[in-house]
Amino acid sequence: MDRSMVAVHWDARTVRLCPQPIGADFQTGRRRCWTSYGGGSRPGEDSTFLELRSELRDSSSAYSMSQRRFALSKSRVREDVGTRRFVGFASPVARRRASEVEEEARGSSLKSSVQPRATSKQPAWKYLISGALAGVVSRTAVSPLEVVATMNMSSSIATRNFVHEMMDIFRREGIPGLFKGNLANCLKVAPTKGIQFVVFEAFKRLMARRRQWSQARRAARRPGEGLLVEELEDIELTAGERLIAGGIAGMAAAVICYPLEVSKTLLTAEPGRYHGVIGTLRALVQERGFGALYRGLAPTMVAMFPYVGLEFMVYEQLKLTIVNRRALAIASAESGPSKPHRNSRLGREIQNEQPPIALLLLIGAIAGTVAQTACHPLDVIRKRLQLQGIGNRPVQYKSMIHVAQEIIKNEGGIRALYKGLSPAATSVFPSAGVSYLVYEWCKSMLGARSL
Repeated sequence: MDRSMVAVHWDARTVRLCPQPIGADFQTGRRRCWTSYGGGSRPGEDSTFLELRSELRDSSSAYSMSQRRFALSKSRVREDVGTRRFVGFASPVARRRASEVEEEARGSSLKSSVQPRATSKQPAWKYLISGALAGVVSRTAVSPLEVVATMNMSSSIATRNFVHEMMDIFRREGIPGLFKGNLANCLKVAPTKGIQFVVFEAFKRLMARRRQWSQARRAARRPGEGLLVEELEDIELTAGERLIAGGIAGMAAAVICYPLEVSKTLLTAEPGRYHGVIGTLRALVQERGFGALYRGLAPTMVAMFPYVGLEFMVYEQLKLTIVNRRALAIASAESGPSKPHRNSRLGREIQNEQPPIALLLLIGAIAGTVAQTACHPLDVIRKRLQLQGIGNRPVQYKSMIHVAQEIIKNEGGIRALYKGLSPAATSVFPSAGVSYLVYEWCKSMLGARSL
């Protein structure tokens, strides 16, 4: 069979090859193969699926081992992946005619084999609601630890074990003291988390789309090499791309929600002085001016890029690794004598691309802890800049570098930059796990998908 007449597809179940029809000799569900012989063309015999699949797998240039492994793992995971295709085998006329026939037969709007096909858009509000709910649930669950961590980071006085600090707060203020500032925290974290996930998903799709169009341009320039144009939802971003997308998401959310961050910090550090989110913001503007609402924004932006970027990147890379390994395990099992049924528990988990709940909790917890540990010094610095000049706190810092120098010089060396890490990490570990679990659950309920 002449490869200039062949289009190669695979769908969600298995590999499927179809000859490229040049004439009108097309019947729904079956295509006749036109094969070239000595420069001429004549209708050939019907080619069955098994023959065509065998031909594809025998072609090392068109279907490499890595591509075969990728297709195998992906085909067992998704049901609505659509199609992916090799392009470049057919002449432009044949490719154009093949697309027209596919439009008539499947009711699709495919344009050209070298053009990436449009994918279903995911409404941003689904990610916004999922992220907001995840943030509120997770932060409320660990509010006592968050209170102790904030007080430790904002104080220049050496503190005791965070358990003793929590007990002191409970004795002085009771249970409400362990949740002081939680309303402000929820009002801050709901839009913050929602915006982070919306921007993160948007930038991931933007990066994937750019790669898709780059593949299409390469395939159009080199039509004889069988280059692959991936569907948007099949493109796997690199760890660096996820880091950048997460960092941009963190910075965008910080700019929009920063006054709420300041309000939450003040309500936690100065509980008797300020009351309520609106009251805190109003009092701050009256005392220090409108600029006080954005005091410390620059260090917050610097801190948010690596923090959110690392958290998203670690979470998605760990999740992708687990999903791929489980997908390969399912694919290997299905090729053997003991083929698991698709409606079994393990089969459903693989098809939904979701690890078990315990693994999701652990992955999220690890991602949050890694990000918190790596970026904790920046968190300490930004909180010091936020709180200076408020109440009885003197204005003593000029910049982020100056804060770091003063802390190292006067408070016990580099170790002082990690003050409050224990309660912060202790609160982040369960908080991040619960946050991602709730996000994935809510996203699944709303029918949203991620790249």
